[in-house]
Amino acid sequence: MGDMQNRACRRGSVAVMAMIYLVLIGVLAMAMASLATLNVQVAYNHDGVERARANAETGLRWIGWRFHRVSLPQTTVGTIDSTTASELWTRATTGIMATIKTDAGAVNAAILPSANIKTENITTLHIGPVTLPNNGGTFEIWAIPNPSLSPAPPENADKAQVVRVKCVGSYGMARRAMVMEFLIQKSMRYAIVSKTAIQLGKNTVIEGDVFMARAPKSGQPPVLSISDWRYTSGTLTDDLTTQVQKFQNYLQAQQALGKVGYDNRIKLDSDTTKKTAQIAAIRASNSALSAITDYNGDGFVDEYDLGLQYFDNNADYRVQGAKSGGSLTTTEFGNKAPVDPNLFYVIDQGIGKPVNPDDPTETVRPGFNDGYLDAKDPYAKVTGHIKIWETATALTNRLGAIEANLQGPVV
Repeated sequence: MGDMQNRACRRGSVAVMAMIYLVLIGVLAMAMASLATLNVQVAYNHDGVERARANAETGLRWIGWRFHRVSLPQTTVGTIDSTTASELWTRATTGIMATIKTDAGAVNAAILPSANIKTENITTLHIGPVTLPNNGGTFEIWAIPNPSLSPAPPENADKAQVVRVKCVGSYGMARRAMVMEFLIQKSMRYAIVSKTAIQLGKNTVIEGDVFMARAPKSGQPPVLSISDWRYTSGTLTDDLTTQVQKFQNYLQAQQALGKVGYDNRIKLDSDTTKKTAQIAAIRASNSALSAITDYNGDGFVDEYDLGLQYFDNNADYRVQGAKSGGSLTTTEFGNKAPVDPNLFYVIDQGIGKPVNPDDPTETVRPGFNDGYLDAKDPYAKVTGHIKIWETATALTNRLGAIEANLQGPVV
């Protein structure tokens, strides 16, 4: 009887346990579903934040491009103080607003309405919001001159020269801001500007444009450029000097026929047969040029090819010299140019010299200060344009052959 009564008391316990487990499983299922939903939301939020950041970066790059595109204001003031900086910034913003409105036009009106280009006050330039097509986001820009700076402005710069650009990128509910600072400073369009005749002597190379800013006097060449490859041995009759002179004579003859320009180089044809014929014609012009070729393989024949070929004793297509601080005495270059070592240093260590050699982030050109002259060293007497007030015809009529006064390759 007792056993029967105990069993009767335990009836229904399985159902109770089953219900408990069902509740637990249901709670766990709800928790897992909630967690999965939360993960999706977190991923969506992260995506929105990254897109907003990307939109902010897009805005900064866009306004940077606008700054470079606008016609920059000019001033005769040497030092950019707060008054000058304010004046230049006002003129720059006027130009920026004008070019943006011109570019916006009917096609881009939905992306950047004209009403969204404005100055909030006298100085602050406010652009946006700008709608990004195929993105669904926007960016908005505030350019503020002479801001409260932290940290201090760049070295040798006044606080008034700084323009701080803040860009806020948006995507959905996400917002991200990025800041970049620009500097109002003077820059020259030319490496050399002169109102008197410009003279470029031996071992002098120019990186940038050269401009003779007024009509020269009668009988005076506006620019007088002397070849770097003459008289390297200290005598007037060494083989390289003769080769350079004969090559210049050939250039003058070709220029008179209208076959070459005034860059003192012969551009070789890409067709092998035609290129061979061009080199053969130069060689046939004078016995001193019987071995001339495009020695550095840049597609041109000029004085640099003659120099490399002359100094290269072992025919490895590079001329041994020395790195900064080294001696050229027993090198390929020093053996043939005992009294003119500076030309080597000008080409190997001067051309393409970094602005700050101690800055590890600054790109240094291949071949810089490697102790050799070869195809890696982009030699030219002038890397840029030479601009004068006279036409080529007027200059030729006044002084004769232009190449007689303008020697050395111009790239």
